Amino acid sequence: MGAAPGRLVREAVLVAAAFAVLYLVTMTGSHHEAEDSLAYAAGIRGGHARDVLNQNHLAWGALGWLVYNGARGLGLASTALAPLQVMDALLGAIGAGILWRFVRGRGFGVGAAAVTCGILCLSYGYWYYSGEAEVYILSAVVLIVCFVAAHRAATEPSPRAFALLGLATGVAVLAHDTNVLFATVAAAALLTAAPRIGRRALVRCAASYAAAAGAVVAAAYAAAATV
Repeated sequence: MGAAPGRLVREAVLVAAAFAVLYLVTMTGSHHEAEDSLAYAAGIRGGHARDVLNQNHLAWGALGWLVYNGARGLGLASTALAPLQVMDALLGAIGAGILWRFVRGRGFGVGAAAVTCGILCLSYGYWYYSGEAEVYILSAVVLIVCFVAAHRAATEPSPRAFALLGLATGVAVLAHDTNVLFATVAAAALLTAAPRIGRRALVRCAASYAAAAGAVVAAAYAAAATV
């Protein structure tokens, strides 16, 4: 018998808090490896739409602009770099919490969840970009959400479950356009579910996925083009 849902949530919050502290105290002070970070910070500080809304990773710039201007409005920041690094640190920590909750919710023990989160969240790339002003950690966190949604869609298939997966995939594409490749995982989820739901339900699930993902991406890029 697995742990109670409330306990799993508390565990996930504690894990996220621990990783938030780790990432915040180890934020990078040298930006030579992620050479785009300073340019992104300068663009967000300048506030011009063409600099903020990069077509390859639309969501990160928009989120970073909101975070920077929020911090500036509260008198917490005068430059964009530090708020962007803090944003990425918190995003990385949230990803750790989501992954922990997912693994524990599947019935695995604390040790298995710790190993799983440690392999990802203490890896060089994930850790480094959780302390840098770069686009990749938002993409990684949204892909964790996509993976969770794909597992649910495959094991509990319904048009609603695949629509939620489509929404998550759409957001992932906004985080970085290469995440359109996650559609192959959605296809695998559809194939996994197919023997249990029949052809008509499979078509509805696929249509729900495509419509939700397409709506998110189309609406966001249309809004960005207008701006």
